[in-house]
Amino acid sequence: MLQWCPHLLFLGSACNVLIPSEDVSASSSIEFLKIALVRQFSADAVATMLKSLRLSSVRQYESCWRRFQDYITQYPITSTAKAVVIDFLNWLTFTGNRAPVSAHYAALADPLYFRLSISVEEWTLALLKRGIRARNVTVHRDASQCPFIRVPAFMEEGSVHPLCPVHALRDYMSCTTGVCEDNLFCSFVSCKPLTPRTVAWLLCRIIEDADPGKAPRTHGVRCVATSLAFLRTHSVVRLEGSPCLSEQRGGEILHIEMDGRLTGERYISHQVTRFGMNSNLGRLYRTSQHEPPKPPTPPSPPRDF
Repeated sequence: MLQWCPHLLFLGSACNVLIPSEDVSASSSIEFLKIALVRQFSADAVATMLKSLRLSSVRQYESCWRRFQDYITQYPITSTAKAVVIDFLNWLTFTGNRAPVSAHYAALADPLYFRLSISVEEWTLALLKRGIRARNVTVHRDASQCPFIRVPAFMEEGSVHPLCPVHALRDYMSCTTGVCEDNLFCSFVSCKPLTPRTVAWLLCRIIEDADPGKAPRTHGVRCVATSLAFLRTHSVVRLEGSPCLSEQRGGEILHIEMDGRLTGERYISHQVTRFGMNSNLGRLYRTSQHEPPKPPTPPSPPRDF
């Protein structure tokens, strides 16, 4: 028969272990584990074992261990050791904690096993996680059902200003200067911050829903960004006189030909001669205001061997 004592914490009749509750609540997980290891192994072996934990893992384990300490101090222990661990992992899901069950159990596994010989079977944890996933089904709602938020910076004469999504996003970023970035975009389902990738996907989805076929594609955005970066940092005239354009490397020759039929902002066409094969690489705006370069000398025909 299990009994609760204010000074003693009973963690399982199978192992017949009694430890002071202050020992669990006052010790960190590393200290709790180290005491158990020192009783069984040498000091050098214990030091080597503890070095296997990275600093990031130690911080995560300590955070999970503090939650376990809060749980055993708030609720009386009236069940066996395995049930205490399972109840704690199940209790986390009702407190709004989004960390995986496996992460919390990993923080408890070594201290409880080496100190109290308590372990939970893998199939038991798998059954618990399946039940949690079935209970916490993610709700996907249509965009039209999302709560409408009025931003004062977007108001004009008492009504919402009809801005396009791109301009609205730019204005929102400028209006929220100085605000923590984690609070700018949050999911209305989980209330968690959204990643930049998710924000970009939602923005493209809004554009696609409003005007199908007009949402930018990834390769199109990359093409425009690369072209702008090239044209803003290079001059076509300077490239035309560069030695690398007239040097043959492995049968490759790069030619720049002026299209004299166009006026105003002149265009240039890039052609690559690779082993006697021409391929058009597209057209680029000419950014230089200098005189147009002279037509390049055509490549010499291949020699007869």
